[in-house]
Amino acid sequence: MINLMVDTDIGNDCDDAAAAALACMYESAGLCKLLCFTVNTTDRYAPGCLDAIADRYGSRTPIGVYKGEGFPESPSSYCRKVAERFGTAELSERPEAVGLMRRKLSACPDGSVKIVCIGH
Repeated sequence: MINLMVDTDIGNDCDDAAAAALACMYESAGLCKLLCFTVNTTDRYAPGCLDAIADRYGSRTPIGVYKGEGFPESPSSYCRKVAERFGTAELSERPEAVGLMRRKLSACPDGSVKIVCIGH
């Protein structure tokens, strides 16, 4: 089984939502261990949207967020609607993405993690 991390700019278009759902489905089928999602935009609704997708498939995958500067605030209409209806907390309550990835990587043997990057 592979260890998997998914880094996403979910919200720009629907490919990221589908990829997140597939990662969760693969995990529930025993094909991977989903270590974390990370969000590489400042959309405050993106983590809640990912929570909703993960919850649909029974995944409790942690979600890290980008907390730096350089991205304009551009919330996605579908992320907002999904997060408000099915998701959870906003951006400020999440761990920082790089730190979360480093913690997860350090707990795994060398060469045992695949990182899927979608977007930026």
